[in-house]
Amino acid sequence: MKRSQNIIYIIQYIRELVIVKYNLIMISSYRLGDLVMIDLAHSEKQLLLQDHPGSFGEKFIIRQFANPNMDRLPELMAIINEDGQKYDALLPKDIEQSTVIHLRLGDVVCGNNWHEMEKRPLSIETLAAKIPKDGDGYGSLYVIGKCFFAHTSSPNYDECIDESNKYMTNVLEHFGAVHYDGGFADIDLYCALKARNFVQGKGYFSKLIVALRGMLGKTSIEE
Repeated sequence: MKRSQNIIYIIQYIRELVIVKYNLIMISSYRLGDLVMIDLAHSEKQLLLQDHPGSFGEKFIIRQFANPNMDRLPELMAIINEDGQKYDALLPKDIEQSTVIHLRLGDVVCGNNWHEMEKRPLSIETLAAKIPKDGDGYGSLYVIGKCFFAHTSSPNYDECIDESNKYMTNVLEHFGAVHYDGGFADIDLYCALKARNFVQGKGYFSKLIVALRGMLGKTSIEE
């Protein structure tokens, strides 16, 4: 337990240094996709519990500590069913007739670590092949995703932010889409689950959305 606590202190210290140096850049401990799809270290779970009380992730971890062998996806779905409706009023009015595109932005756009390079965003051409312009049945197009950095991210934050913003702008302009920012990953996830269509991006957050939509009988346009 002492070693786990020490790791938490180190992560907090690194995060505080980054906040001081880069002012608006926040190193996030909220990695819901990683938590559910591959698991997090105990120290990372403790940090999430500390930073995000009341979140889907917190409720998931509490249940996991009580029952380490629980079925993860059904348990998370139960949490969302119990707690997600509070976000209904925050979603676009036409979300159930619309398409949500997930863009994984931030460190993966131009970070130098292997786990960042393997999650480079889909090109505009690749996205265009998945979503024909003015295609029937797609409805309004909403894009979720914003710059994300964790304690494992490469430190070239400014470059990643600049390139992420350019990529987001290009996607929005190409598809005539609207950027939906719920302000928190739980809300973006809930938005993607409510949508008629979902276009998967990179990373485990997108994989989690695809898996949960499958449980709801909803299809996704996968990576």
